[in-house]
Amino acid sequence: MRRAWRRRARGAPGPPAPLVAPEGGSLHAVPEIDEVWERIETKAGEIFHLVRGRAFTYRIVGGHVVPDRTPQQIPKSHFARALELVPLGGPGEIQNLRGPSFVFAILSDPRISAGNW
Repeated sequence: MRRAWRRRARGAPGPPAPLVAPEGGSLHAVPEIDEVWERIETKAGEIFHLVRGRAFTYRIVGGHVVPDRTPQQIPKSHFARALELVPLGGPGEIQNLRGPSFVFAILSDPRISAGNW
């Protein structure tokens, strides 16, 4: 599926969004990465919290999230890969991605998930 996503032309309709059931809720379609990325860009500079409560902010640089606590640059594509797995139980489920604690914290925040997962 990842290769098909890469080959798809911008703006071309893709496969339907997967349905996930949030805890105790009904099924919702998970939005496309572009919609979620727009939320992530909008909230840059705001305070987010890691699983253990440590606060961080981030900025967007050339399609990457750059948290203030690390020099790592987390690409948009890693958020897209994590989005395919929501709802996530914790950062351990996405250890194959760069900055899993930050990806989890951002995607799990209600400002980003907007009740979709």
